[in-house]
Amino acid sequence: MERKGDKGNGKQTQKGIAPPRYDEAFKAGAIRMVTEQGRPSTEAAKELGICIDTLRSWLKATGVQGVSAAQADIPEIPLILLSALRAGSLTESACFSLLSQILQKGDMLLRAGML
Repeated sequence: MERKGDKGNGKQTQKGIAPPRYDEAFKAGAIRMVTEQGRPSTEAAKELGICIDTLRSWLKATGVQGVSAAQADIPEIPLILLSALRAGSLTESACFSLLSQILQKGDMLLRAGML
């Protein structure tokens, strides 16, 4: 039988206690950890000591999706392009064009022995 305030997960909640409030600078720093540093949102939330759902709501409010652990291995430039594409500030064709140019230059540098 569940007690009042118990959500069924074995943890009791205290009724009437508001969740912590975070200032805008803290929120911006958390968002930058995910968007600019390419950190997985779960990792950033854990490091900051905040709930993952809180960080996801901040990312959603800014129009950015969090980076999954699998995406964390993607180099920085494609991540920036992906973020711009998701935010709507870059069209899909422009994104593909930029990626194509990056790959061509990378191939050229590899063939020249510069990488």
